[in-house]
Amino acid sequence: MDENGFAHKPFTPGRFEQGCTALQNDRSQGASALARHALVLLEREALAQQGADPATFCATMGRCCDTLAQLRPSMTVIGTQVRRWHTELERVCAEQPAGAPATHMVHYAAQLLAASERACAAAAQHMASIIRPDSTIITLSSSSTLNAVFRLLPARVRVIVAESRPLNEGVTVVQQLLQRGFEAILITEAQLGLFVAQADMALIGADSILADGTVVNKVGSYLLALAAHAAGVDMYCCHERFKECFLTRAEFEIEAMDVAELGHVEVPAAAQRNLYFDCTPAHLISARVTEHGMVMRE
Repeated sequence: MDENGFAHKPFTPGRFEQGCTALQNDRSQGASALARHALVLLEREALAQQGADPATFCATMGRCCDTLAQLRPSMTVIGTQVRRWHTELERVCAEQPAGAPATHMVHYAAQLLAASERACAAAAQHMASIIRPDSTIITLSSSSTLNAVFRLLPARVRVIVAESRPLNEGVTVVQQLLQRGFEAILITEAQLGLFVAQADMALIGADSILADGTVVNKVGSYLLALAAHAAGVDMYCCHERFKECFLTRAEFEIEAMDVAELGHVEVPAAAQRNLYFDCTPAHLISARVTEHGMVMRE
């Protein structure tokens, strides 16, 4: 089991399809972790296809890439990582049509995974260096990058976490912080405006960064940014650079999930909405912190 909760098991028939379903239905992990999951799926499938002739291998893996790239449109980093792997696949298949591309592509998936993990660790290091040891942070949801930040902080830091409905992944974050000795407080998103004035900084991760610097993250992030701005609290976003994309807000698709997750059986499904992400304009973000350091607002 790796640090993102993905088991590296030998391939069995149907495992790629099962993995795609798990990735598509995962509501608890952030974009970085799920992008690494996609690379693990490609690595496993490439291993499983090692006995195929090169042409069949290239065609099969190309179809796998197409499938993965479309699963979570709001998490553009998944498509970015898959396309990087696919670009290398096309290069190898074109330059070595009679070679053994499977071995190379398995190694390349491992390289991308390692690079992703290094970027996450470096971004967390930079963010942790900014946070004072006696400060209070307000955040929401769960992010593998922010979880890495929290692991680097002294327990004197106080953390206020919004639960992040409908599946409440913020609850797990608070439980983990409490287990490590932090003072952590769980609130609803509706209380963000009440508690933000107690914080020294607001901190979120990112599922995508759009071309104009807009931050796409779990719904509630925009509300936190507005509340922080009104209270004069700096808003930081910590993320890896490969989450940046060239899409505009008009081009970007926000995923709508099953309204059954909301639990309101007394209300017709057609009268409910369950959007998982929102868009925070760049002017509400004081700074973004990546593996390369701080990117200040222009």
